[in-house]
Amino acid sequence: MEVIAIANHKGGCGKTTTAINLAYQLTKLRQKVLLIDLDPQGHSSLGLNINPDGVKLSCFDFLQKKPLADVALKILPRLDLIPGATKTAFIEQLLAGKNRREYRLQDVLQKARGYDYVLIDTPPSLGLLTINSLLAANKVLTPLEPSNYALHGLQKLDETLALLKTKAGHAVEIRYVLTMYRPTKFCGNFVNSLRPFFKDNLLRTKIPFTELYKDAALSGMPAAIYDSTPDAYANLAREVLAWVRKEAPVFIASLPSPIKFELNQSAGLPQLQMLRGASGSHDYHYVFTQDGKVLPIKSRPLEGQALLTDSPRGF
Repeated sequence: MEVIAIANHKGGCGKTTTAINLAYQLTKLRQKVLLIDLDPQGHSSLGLNINPDGVKLSCFDFLQKKPLADVALKILPRLDLIPGATKTAFIEQLLAGKNRREYRLQDVLQKARGYDYVLIDTPPSLGLLTINSLLAANKVLTPLEPSNYALHGLQKLDETLALLKTKAGHAVEIRYVLTMYRPTKFCGNFVNSLRPFFKDNLLRTKIPFTELYKDAALSGMPAAIYDSTPDAYANLAREVLAWVRKEAPVFIASLPSPIKFELNQSAGLPQLQMLRGASGSHDYHYVFTQDGKVLPIKSRPLEGQALLTDSPRGF
């Protein structure tokens, strides 16, 4: 059973959209999927036409060791959901002082049987719920929108994963998927500049910016049910399956082509817009330029040393 946490410290990057539509597309590939809505906002539940305030049992109860069979809702063939609930936000106080509180989700998932994949929609924060998700997962999928703020979220997540590896001996495989992609020069430069950092960890599928996903979520169904035209998540599911099986992905030819990376080495010195701090497990800083390029600075600062930038917003 593969447990994949869909995580990014930044909100609004497409975590919930990815969780819902990836889960559904995996079922179309004959995989049995359990989707866990760990975000107290309950957006994955709402996106599958489940009102978090109207369910009898939720993720809150599952984390308090209620049986999975009592909590999970059957949404579609091969797709079950553990719904979210607002009160899940208080689980940190309830588990305060409890043994293995950071491993509670890992422990309760030990009894999950019959699933090929468990997908966890995590909160946009690095609190106890997200830590539980990362420690329960053996893989992390990070949605990444083309924006400067997204890089800061990546840095925080990367530092957290490095800390869990050091302190808890828990290492996970991580992949990144581009979301909200538009065919613009800015997005093209952003994408082309990422490949040197992430190499094969950046998946080839790109999720386009389209109203389809918003409309489908408002209707309480995956995009491929709302509109029968195959969407980019069909290719993402194939790429995730290939990642798990360590195979080459087979894409659907009729969908938008996967990303091609052509780094422009002839660009002049960038006009710096923002300089990000060093990552926990990568030996570089992020330099985000005004035209969308992301360039590395190889040296790492000494602890406490300030990072300089010509932007007053740099840090």
